[in-house]
Amino acid sequence: MSVEFKFGNRTYEIAEDGDPYAAIEVMTKGGSLYDMWFGAVGTTRILVWAAYNEGFEGAFEIAVGELGPGYFTPDDEIRELVEEAQAEGLDEEEAFEQATTDLTYSEAGWIPSWEWGGNEIHVSPGAKYAESLVWEAFNASLNEAELDEDEWEDVDQLLKSREK
Repeated sequence: MSVEFKFGNRTYEIAEDGDPYAAIEVMTKGGSLYDMWFGAVGTTRILVWAAYNEGFEGAFEIAVGELGPGYFTPDDEIRELVEEAQAEGLDEEEAFEQATTDLTYSEAGWIPSWEWGGNEIHVSPGAKYAESLVWEAFNASLNEAELDEDEWEDVDQLLKSREK
């Protein structure tokens, strides 16, 4: 399930394991929302809910799991770059380092370092933009939710606490 919504002039996608119940956990027990962007001009934006122990790196791995193969540098291209560097006289380790200097590794593959980025969004009193973005994401994902009775009770409590 991929949920999309517009906020300002941007279209966001919510990471699949960023369901609304995960959002409730993060919002009530601690954690963050990460705004991750991908592509040469940042055209794909993915929001990821992450607990404190997952951090930015965990959010990055979740987000790249949502991307299609066109974002990654194929392994055969990495091998070609290593071979070219070795032909210039570098040993295997140096050649690999040179070939991957401007790339970031993820479980999904290598991605050019200049084609991704992200921000941790902190929701605190007075942070209207961040708070609005978080609630818009929460509401968009809630529309697609398949929650059990206990989870809906948590949603109800969270919404009631927001009214105060």
